[in-house]
Amino acid sequence: ATRRSPWSSAGGLLALALICGFGAGYWAAGRSVDSVEPPGSSAEFKEQLLKAAEEISTFERARGLVGVLSFLDETNVEEAALALRRDAMYLDPTTAQLFLSAWTRFDGVGALEEARSWPADALREMGMRTVMREWAGGGATVEASLYYQLADPKTQAMLLGPLLRGWAATGDVDGAFRQARIAWAQEENPSAAVDGFVRGAIASLGAAGTAEWLGAQDAIEMTGFEERTFRTSLQLIARETPDAAAALYDHLARRENHRAAWRAGVASAIAESWASEDPQSTIEWLLRLPPEAERTGALESAMLKWARADLDAAWAWWQAEHARSLEVGQERAELRRILLEAALTVLARVRPPEAAQWLERLEPRESRRVLRLRTAYFWTLKDSEAARRW
Repeated sequence: ATRRSPWSSAGGLLALALICGFGAGYWAAGRSVDSVEPPGSSAEFKEQLLKAAEEISTFERARGLVGVLSFLDETNVEEAALALRRDAMYLDPTTAQLFLSAWTRFDGVGALEEARSWPADALREMGMRTVMREWAGGGATVEASLYYQLADPKTQAMLLGPLLRGWAATGDVDGAFRQARIAWAQEENPSAAVDGFVRGAIASLGAAGTAEWLGAQDAIEMTGFEERTFRTSLQLIARETPDAAAALYDHLARRENHRAAWRAGVASAIAESWASEDPQSTIEWLLRLPPEAERTGALESAMLKWARADLDAAWAWWQAEHARSLEVGQERAELRRILLEAALTVLARVRPPEAAQWLERLEPRESRRVLRLRTAYFWTLKDSEAARRW
């Protein structure tokens, strides 16, 4: 039978979410998982390693490997590497990443060169990126940078993102930012430079702290590098602290202008995340932005999400806003109609007679016809005679 590499399917990658936190927490806690007897020799260590790597359960395999690999050092690493190298094409991703992570703690160059020798492309690239990120992030930024500078262009392109991610994660966000700008100017895989830096900054400062750091960079010129950095940062920050992302967005918009390239897709990304936590604040923030197609879609999505989660609150808010909109300009009244269509989509299902009263306030377009049919359908299920008369 032909053996398939674990890297040929997505299933083999599921273990990676477990590995980093599990291993790091274990080593930081001083081998708090099931105790493993120290090996008496490198041969005994190799035997323990191979036995742990054969465990079928991913969790139990990781658990056993962490215990064994806590004893990996200069005296046994070569024999262990040789044992795993014999089956490198089919090496399990859990085993590969934990082994390289343990090796990186005392020899980043050796771990990188080992990963570089593996024949499976996905395994090799995963291994090299893992080592570079952890090597640089472990305080060896200078050594990791030197290795990067001496590497061939193809290897540099692969390692740039992990290098900057680890660099920024050490707390030297300013230094990593400067290096990312240099890499961008030299066109050395520019997107990886930005993405690696941003993820490392968030690991170091947190999402809100990264937003604060970026907001303080008023002296920098808004070039293509900065636009990509701000756009990527806002999208990632929004996943954790959307209110901080919205505040940074407003700050940048005031500083630059509402037509800057960094804005593309950012408002909708912030709104998508924020609406799950605080739809009212999301909608009120979107209403303050300039009218454009992206905002219209974000408003509809946020109101629909709110109405589905808490129709009474969403509908009460809309009615109060509608009353106020009668006293302001046409543009804001139009925004209320955008929100009304989204609210009526849910109201038609839950309270169709009430939805019917508001349908005629919509503009005569296809969406109103669809809402009429929706209202009639759900009303018929509740009171067919009343629905027929309507």
